[in-house]
Amino acid sequence: MTPLKRRVLSLLRVRERPDPPPAAGPTLDVFRASRRYLALRRVEWVLTQAGALVGILFSLVLFGAIDLPFVQFGGLAEWVSNLDIQTPVMSLAGTDLVFLLEFFAITAYLSQFVGSGLVLTLNWEMRWYMVSDESLRIREGLVRVREQTMTVANI
Repeated sequence: MTPLKRRVLSLLRVRERPDPPPAAGPTLDVFRASRRYLALRRVEWVLTQAGALVGILFSLVLFGAIDLPFVQFGGLAEWVSNLDIQTPVMSLAGTDLVFLLEFFAITAYLSQFVGSGLVLTLNWEMRWYMVSDESLRIREGLVRVREQTMTVANI
């Protein structure tokens, strides 16, 4: 287990390997979800990220086509002038404001892109199945761990 993964799991208070169900017996088989499940989740994630990227690019093109008027914080200028301090008036051109919004949007997108990809993989690693002759236990989740135990007689 990598140090980063160990820290995240300790922060979330999740054990890497689940406890077996009571009276599981010697026939207990513990395994993770299939790699195909992870591949399916990654395809869904890629499509979601592509949709978000298209939305961001559309908004960047739209904001680039709009010519915003000059914006000046007049209230701040009056407040500074009342203090008798020789400070230049803070002003932003419309293009500077759009640039700041675009920079924030791209930074936020890249941050969530990396973070959500890591969480997706870690969520897959924390999905466990435990099967014995008497019961089936499924554990899933990172922040909110959910365990379901079913007896074979009830299935």
